[in-house]
Amino acid sequence: MDTGMQLTEKGQRDFELINRILNYGDQSAYDEIRKYYYNTLYIMMLKIIKEPDDAEYLTSAAFEKAYKSLRHYTPIFSFSTWLFKIACNNCIDFMHIKAKDYQFEY
Repeated sequence: MDTGMQLTEKGQRDFELINRILNYGDQSAYDEIRKYYYNTLYIMMLKIIKEPDDAEYLTSAAFEKAYKSLRHYTPIFSFSTWLFKIACNNCIDFMHIKAKDYQFEY
């Protein structure tokens, strides 16, 4: 993965970690990127969902989906923006499913 552009310090750090994951299957790089973003993402999910267990599930699901789709990430946007977009989309889907579960037929 080559950016061909100037990255911020955070962007460069994320870019290098992503390259280690993609090119070498480096689990420690994945753990490191999770460490950087997990708490912030969890807090965002908790503010939206208001249930700690659901927020934790959605946070983990976002990281899993991002990991599986990592080859599609391009550093035009920051990794955190991409990750948070995945998490928000998962959250919207989750809320739709949950709303359907609570609908009653009269």
